[in-house]
Amino acid sequence: MQDEKWRITGTRISSRSSADVYYGNQTVRIPGEAMVSYFLGDPYEMFWLEKEDRVIWPWDLPEEKRKNRLSEAERDAVMETVNDHFRHRKEPVIFLTREIEERSLDLADRIREQQISGRKAAALLKKEFPDLPDDFCKAMITDSLAGTKWYQ
Repeated sequence: MQDEKWRITGTRISSRSSADVYYGNQTVRIPGEAMVSYFLGDPYEMFWLEKEDRVIWPWDLPEEKRKNRLSEAERDAVMETVNDHFRHRKEPVIFLTREIEERSLDLADRIREQQISGRKAAALLKKEFPDLPDDFCKAMITDSLAGTKWYQ
């Protein structure tokens, strides 16, 4: 992305439940969960964080400070820049979208119906979402088989 507005100037996993991405003087807070080797972010809950609120722990941040949600275009831009920024790094930020979860659940159903193996399901997920790490794809299939859902 060429736009200077979307140049990442820093990142910080501020807790087990949020990551902050700095774009100059602006900050996007990404709610989610720190996993073993990556931060799993919820792209639908991202919001603009005021500079003075960066020091407040996510669980102490008042609800009214979380209402400045990103537009769909802003969400897409943040996901793109964060994916580019963390592409070949250890412990990346990964966004779990509804599309990824739905496809994982579909593949888990195919495993249950004995149409494909777990390994094949993970490979299909990776093929459809090539930016996702292999381990993440395997974990998504395992979670989907267990009935784990983030989105309803």
